[in-house]
Amino acid sequence: LATGQLPSVAAGEEFSVFLGVDESINVQHRIVSRFKEADAMLSGNNRWTYRFLIIVKNNRKTRESFTVSDQIPVSTRNEIKVNPQEPSLRKEKDKEGAPQLRVGDTGILEWTFELKPGEKLELPVAFQIEYPKNMVLQGLL
Repeated sequence: LATGQLPSVAAGEEFSVFLGVDESINVQHRIVSRFKEADAMLSGNNRWTYRFLIIVKNNRKTRESFTVSDQIPVSTRNEIKVNPQEPSLRKEKDKEGAPQLRVGDTGILEWTFELKPGEKLELPVAFQIEYPKNMVLQGLL
């Protein structure tokens, strides 16, 4: 048993509250690979590629709706280039039942989807960062 505070809201206003971890929903976020590309050394730039995998599994006995968020870096400097690779950020015709993806200006990726009982979904995320050799970047894995 725990205690907490709820925000003050007007009647009928929506709000979010965290009620704890649901053991019947399994979410994993793992790094698949991180590597420096050899051909970038000849260009005078550092080029790193990062690949992640988000795995969501519905262990409940009912169909459930999900919203999963992640973020890719966004550069504010011209000499640092961030190239998203996965998910494809091109506007493609939505397939029935496929996760719906929204991409924000700050690099936020947000998928919404439903999973049947026992169903699992893998969401790949990959990006490449290129920057001058004389520059040191902090905050990357």
